[in-house]
Amino acid sequence: MSMKPIFYARGPDIRKGHVTSAFNLVDIYPMVCNLLNARAAPNNGSLDNTRDFATVATVAASSFFSSSILLSVIISVVHVCVI
Repeated sequence: MSMKPIFYARGPDIRKGHVTSAFNLVDIYPMVCNLLNARAAPNNGSLDNTRDFATVATVAASSFFSSSILLSVIISVVHVCVI
């Protein structure tokens, strides 16, 4: 049985109350790049698996606050996976 970490995201650009099926952690990176309006480096993740988390298809970070919230979520997820 493989581990299945829990992923929570919150912020002005994240859809409220959204529940999705399981996805790979490598799919978070393209979503973060999309939310920060940054170009993703080549990777094994797919934005197709996490695109519906955001409130709009292509989102630029609306403020430093939304970026910092998102980054704290990513750090929390990585911390859960490492422990």
